[in-house]
This record gives sequence, C-alpha cells and structure tokens, in this order.
Amino acid sequence: MSKRRYQAVESLDDGLDYAVDDYSVENETNDPEASGTGPKANKRKKKDRNPSKFGNPAIALADTPAQVAFFNQKLKLAFKGITELELATCTFTDDCILNSSSFDKPRTTSNIGAWLKEFSKVDLERKFKTNPKGSPRILIITCENNRAKELIKHVQKATSVRQVASLHARKVKVAEQAAFLKKGQVDFAIGTPTRMLKLTENKGALKMDRVELVIIDCFRDAKDRMVVDMPGCFEDLFTLFRECFFPNIMKNTLQVALY
Repeated sequence: MSKRRYQAVESLDDGLDYAVDDYSVENETNDPEASGTGPKANKRKKKDRNPSKFGNPAIALADTPAQVAFFNQKLKLAFKGITELELATCTFTDDCILNSSSFDKPRTTSNIGAWLKEFSKVDLERKFKTNPKGSPRILIITCENNRAKELIKHVQKATSVRQVASLHARKVKVAEQAAFLKKGQVDFAIGTPTRMLKLTENKGALKMDRVELVIIDCFRDAKDRMVVDMPGCFEDLFTLFRECFFPNIMKNTLQVALY
C-alpha cells in the first residue's frame, strides 16, 4: 500500500458553489433543541442514536449523471492540490455507477437484503479454485459503527451470506480483525472507511483486488453527516477509492452504488 500522497481537507467550507447543493438537507434550523443541542435534546440523545432513525439524502435516488457529479466534487474536496493529470486516473464516470434509483422501498437497514437481491449482480454462490483470504467481493461502507452492525445483521438475515466481515471500530481491535481476515475466505464485508483503510495497510490483511461492488451507504447520522462528507471519514473513503478501487473501475470490473 502506497503512502497517502495528499493532505486531507480539514474543512468543507471553502466558499465554492457546488452543483450538488440540491442534495443538502432541507429546513435547517438554528433552534438548539431542534438541532440536538438543547437541554431537552440531551435527554433524547441516547434514543436519537438509533441507527435506523435517520433517512437518506436525495442523491441516493438521483440519476446517474447527478451521482457522478456528486462523487467527483466530493473527490476534489477530499484531496488538496490534486492535479488534472492525477485526477484523470481517479474520475467517476457513468459506466462505474450502478444506479438503483428505481428501488421503491425505504433505504433502511432492514431493506438492504431486498436491495441486494434486486440490484447486485455478484454471484456469491460462485466457487473458486483458490480460496483467497481476506478478499471480499462486495463492500458496504458506512459512517457509523452502529449502522454497520445493523447492516451486517440484516444482510445475514436476508441472504445466504453467513460469513460477513465486520470492519468497524466498535469494541474490536485492528489486530483482531486482521487475524480474522488472514485466516478465512470473506466474500462480503461491511464497515467504516477508516478501519478498512487501516486493514489494507496492515500487511495486506484486507485485499481489494476481488471487489466487484462497492455500496456507499447514504445514511445520515444525528449530526446530519454521511460517509461522503464526514470530516475524518470521507478523506479515508476517497483514499480507498484512489488506491484500491479505481484500478478495477478502470478495468470495468467494479461498480459503485449508493444506498
């Protein structure tokens, strides 16, 4: 794994006017209780952490050109000083997007199984002559540990997949996850980008060469953030794309979807 070449942007507030502003959350308010910072909101804090409560932004339901523009603008925000020549090697195009805007169910954790059955073309029943260790074929990348746990539970419940790698930071050390990946075959992995990136850097415990589908979870947390714009998270997400995913995207062997 090569070292990260670019300095991550520390703030998204750079004064630029982006075309994807239509996908921001509407009806913002400065009311402290409504925004989750007042006294009454503090009493609801534990309840509000329910990973199924908050919805998905409109970008998950947008057409392919809008999703491509969204990804490319977030990519530019993730890397400071990236040149046009370097950008040409890691640009999203229509061909790499698996558009699922026709999915007519709420994009909750309980519906992830139905989404996979309708849109995923990855044959998880396919047998290989070799048994690669720690080399998943489908990834779901989300912003919260609790959300990752819920997604894992429902993927196992709704599909034939029983061995789903749990790649988040909640009560599990990197070394433990690395040992797990090095011992067994994993076709499906769900977790957060920072933990996934650490595992790719941990002597190649997590290998990305077989990945066929990357699903970006558009879930927004209690602070109205999702994985593609959460500071300290989205930088690692796009580092994964540049260093791990784009080589296969360029070969047309990997697609990206928004859930």
